[in-house]
Amino acid sequence: MIDHEYTPEIVCPYCGHEQSDSWEFSDDGTHECSMCDNEFNYERIVTIQYSTSKKECEQHQLILRSDFKKFIYDTEPVFDPKYHRVPLPEEQWRYYKCMVCSVCDKEVQALLTKDEYELI
Repeated sequence: MIDHEYTPEIVCPYCGHEQSDSWEFSDDGTHECSMCDNEFNYERIVTIQYSTSKKECEQHQLILRSDFKKFIYDTEPVFDPKYHRVPLPEEQWRYYKCMVCSVCDKEVQALLTKDEYELI
Protein backbone atom coordinates (compact mmCIF):
# COMPACT_ATOMS: atom_id res chain seq x y z
CA MET A 1 0.00 0.00 0.00
CA ILE A 2 1.33 3.45 -0.92
CA ASP A 3 1.13 6.20 1.68
CA HIS A 4 -0.18 9.12 -0.35
CA GLU A 5 -2.55 10.96 2.00
CA TYR A 6 -1.45 13.92 4.17
CA THR A 7 2.21 13.65 3.20
CA PRO A 8 4.72 16.54 3.25
CA GLU A 9 5.35 16.17 -0.52
CA ILE A 10 3.06 15.07 -3.40
CA VAL A 11 3.31 11.28 -3.73
CA CYS A 12 2.21 9.36 -6.82
CA PRO A 13 -0.67 7.05 -5.75
CA TYR A 14 0.37 4.55 -8.47
CA CYS A 15 4.10 4.03 -7.93
CA GLY A 16 4.82 5.92 -4.69
CA HIS A 17 7.33 8.30 -6.23
CA GLU A 18 7.68 11.50 -4.18
CA GLN A 19 7.46 14.62 -6.32
CA SER A 20 10.19 16.99 -5.17
CA ASP A 21 9.46 20.70 -4.59
CA SER A 22 5.73 20.13 -4.18
CA TRP A 23 5.40 23.63 -2.69
CA GLU A 24 5.89 25.02 -6.22
CA PHE A 25 2.68 23.33 -7.43
CA SER A 26 -0.70 25.13 -7.37
CA ASP A 27 -3.11 24.45 -4.52
CA ASP A 28 -4.86 21.64 -6.40
CA GLY A 29 -4.86 20.11 -9.85
CA THR A 30 -3.58 17.17 -11.82
CA HIS A 31 -0.01 16.03 -12.26
CA GLU A 32 1.78 13.45 -14.38
CA CYS A 33 4.24 11.34 -12.42
CA SER A 34 7.79 11.76 -13.72
CA MET A 35 8.51 8.12 -12.84
CA CYS A 36 5.52 6.07 -14.08
CA ASP A 37 3.85 8.66 -16.37
CA ASN A 38 0.43 8.11 -14.75
CA GLU A 39 -1.72 11.18 -14.26
CA PHE A 40 -3.31 11.78 -10.87
CA ASN A 41 -5.18 14.46 -8.92
CA TYR A 42 -3.70 16.25 -5.93
CA GLU A 43 -4.84 18.86 -3.45
CA ARG A 44 -2.88 20.94 -0.95
CA ILE A 45 -4.06 20.65 2.64
CA VAL A 46 -3.28 23.75 4.70
CA THR A 47 -3.40 23.70 8.49
CA ILE A 48 -3.43 26.94 10.43
CA GLN A 49 -2.72 27.09 14.15
CA TYR A 50 -2.52 29.97 16.58
CA SER A 51 -0.80 30.61 19.90
CA THR A 52 -1.77 33.40 22.24
CA SER A 53 -0.30 35.01 25.32
CA LYS A 54 -1.39 37.71 27.67
CA LYS A 55 -0.22 41.16 26.70
CA GLU A 56 2.27 42.57 29.16
CA CYS A 57 1.37 46.09 30.06
CA GLU A 58 3.85 48.95 29.71
CA GLN A 59 3.55 50.10 33.32
CA HIS A 60 2.66 47.38 35.78
CA GLN A 61 -0.17 48.16 38.13
CA LEU A 62 1.06 45.90 40.89
CA ILE A 63 -1.21 44.72 43.64
CA LEU A 64 -0.46 42.35 46.47
CA ARG A 65 -1.36 38.74 45.67
CA SER A 66 -4.10 37.57 47.99
CA ASP A 67 -3.00 33.92 48.08
CA PHE A 68 0.72 34.46 48.81
CA LYS A 69 1.22 37.76 50.53
CA LYS A 70 4.71 37.64 51.99
CA PHE A 71 7.62 35.32 52.58
CA ILE A 72 11.15 35.26 53.90
CA TYR A 73 13.82 34.02 51.56
CA ASP A 74 17.49 33.32 52.09
CA THR A 75 19.44 33.23 48.84
CA GLU A 76 22.65 31.82 50.30
CA PRO A 77 21.81 28.84 52.52
CA VAL A 78 24.56 27.58 54.79
CA PHE A 79 25.24 23.87 55.11
CA ASP A 80 26.91 22.01 57.92
CA PRO A 81 29.39 19.16 57.23
CA LYS A 82 26.59 16.57 57.26
CA TYR A 83 24.74 18.41 54.45
CA HIS A 84 21.88 19.46 56.68
CA ARG A 85 20.47 22.88 55.99
CA VAL A 86 21.29 25.45 58.60
CA PRO A 87 19.26 28.67 58.41
CA LEU A 88 20.98 31.99 58.03
CA PRO A 89 21.05 34.27 61.02
CA GLU A 90 17.97 36.49 61.12
CA GLU A 91 19.96 39.66 60.36
CA GLN A 92 20.80 38.16 56.93
CA TRP A 93 17.23 37.30 55.97
CA ARG A 94 15.71 38.96 52.94
CA TYR A 95 12.03 39.84 53.00
CA TYR A 96 9.78 39.71 49.93
CA LYS A 97 6.17 40.10 48.96
CA CYS A 98 4.52 38.66 45.86
CA MET A 99 2.93 41.27 43.65
CA VAL A 100 0.82 40.68 40.56
CA CYS A 101 -0.10 43.16 37.86
CA SER A 102 -3.85 43.73 37.72
CA VAL A 103 -3.64 44.20 33.94
CA CYS A 104 -1.31 41.49 32.58
CA ASP A 105 -0.99 39.05 35.54
CA LYS A 106 2.82 39.38 35.57
CA GLU A 107 4.17 38.29 38.94
CA VAL A 108 6.98 40.14 40.66
CA GLN A 109 8.78 39.49 43.93
CA ALA A 110 9.37 42.82 45.64
CA LEU A 111 12.16 43.15 48.19
CA LEU A 112 11.04 44.63 51.53
CA THR A 113 12.65 45.93 54.66
CA LYS A 114 11.92 44.02 57.84
CA ASP A 115 9.64 46.85 59.01
CA GLU A 116 7.62 46.79 55.74
CA TYR A 117 7.36 43.02 56.01
CA GLU A 118 5.91 43.20 59.50
CA LEU A 119 3.28 45.74 58.40
CA ILE A 120 1.73 43.40 55.82
